[in-house]
Amino acid sequence: MVATSVISRGSETLDVFTRRSQPKIEIDLVGQKPGLVNSYTTGDHIEGTVSVTVEHETRFDEIEIALQGVSRTTVERAACPGRTGSQHMFLKLKQPIEENDYPAPRVLEAGRKYSFPFEFVIPDQLLPQVCTHKRKNNAIHRSHTMIPPTLGDPMLAGNGKALLDDMAPDMSLISYIIRASVLRRSSSDERQVKAMANFAKKVRIIPIVEEEPPVDISDHPCEARDTVSTVATVSLRFDPAGDEQPPKLGSMISKLKASTFYSASPWEDYPFQSGTTPFSQVGQGLFTESVPLSTMCVGSVQWQKHSTMTSCERRDSTESTCSEASTGPSSEFIGGTYYTASIVIPVNLPHSKTFVPTFHSCLMSRTYSLDLALSYHTPGTNVLTPTISLRVPIQVTTGLQYADSVKSELGVVVTQAELDEFFSPEIYRPSRE
Repeated sequence: MVATSVISRGSETLDVFTRRSQPKIEIDLVGQKPGLVNSYTTGDHIEGTVSVTVEHETRFDEIEIALQGVSRTTVERAACPGRTGSQHMFLKLKQPIEENDYPAPRVLEAGRKYSFPFEFVIPDQLLPQVCTHKRKNNAIHRSHTMIPPTLGDPMLAGNGKALLDDMAPDMSLISYIIRASVLRRSSSDERQVKAMANFAKKVRIIPIVEEEPPVDISDHPCEARDTVSTVATVSLRFDPAGDEQPPKLGSMISKLKASTFYSASPWEDYPFQSGTTPFSQVGQGLFTESVPLSTMCVGSVQWQKHSTMTSCERRDSTESTCSEASTGPSSEFIGGTYYTASIVIPVNLPHSKTFVPTFHSCLMSRTYSLDLALSYHTPGTNVLTPTISLRVPIQVTTGLQYADSVKSELGVVVTQAELDEFFSPEIYRPSRE
């Protein structure tokens, strides 16, 4: 028992000495403000300096400075209890360091500060080899090689006090860091390199994302073209079975639904954007969150009467004998009188959430839909107020102006334990096919 106690104290002393003798690394970013994390967008330059100091004379071989982007997912196992997941390093940009920037010999002296400047440019696309898995169409490869936004990280609001939720589950994460390491090669095998010290600083990436052509969204595809704006116009049509009057409208409720798809294996196709179809593949997950937008009383909306019995003549702007609306007849419509109405709905995103742009990557996707629910009152009935619903897939894009407006975020420094866990060996690696 005594010997064991002596060995334990000796091990603790050696461990403390080892930690104290490790090089100390600091990362300073240009434009860094205390307590805030720098945010960048496509084409921005990340500039800064890595500083290294030691308490004792320390030999080393190389300083590595890299911008790394990693996606990580966790899903429930199907066969047995527990979880499994994947990690994919989709971006790694290394800062070249010239030979004359190193001290000669490669020894760090106590009491001196060694500085190594770096500069990275945020690309708009990833290298093709980061996405080499099987895929069902070429559009998937293009989507998977677009740089994704930071996801799964709270963002500081403009007032510097409130954290904004990006509506991502704990099971999915996309993170970017500047990582600096002091490396030493093994004396017995130079191919083996050991990190004597690591340090990382988190940065936020909000890429510029332009509107993409629509993709298949369900088992009932259709084609449409519309202009995205801050309002949505809903066209209604009522086809009476006889001489019934159109129902009186009640209220219109609008919500924005954010869907985060994640998987332990790469997606071969775009996930279902409706967010309602169960997945047939094991190891896939879906997390949805709806954000209320508005509740409008639309009882004052007036129906316009039309008829197909007369020739289509254009009268004035408020009356017509033929439908000029985009809403077509129902399958039971046999002709005659019908009614139409239009409702203009404001679509204003709340400031309490972070809406990352729509994206698709190898392990996860984020899509959005506008959910509308219209209540109405049927004349002569006392049943519960019926409701009809409509879900419209939409794209959230990011322009330069928006990206510039969110460049002040919550400050986070990654600890050594978090660094070791985050950059553990990858489970998913691109194949060499």
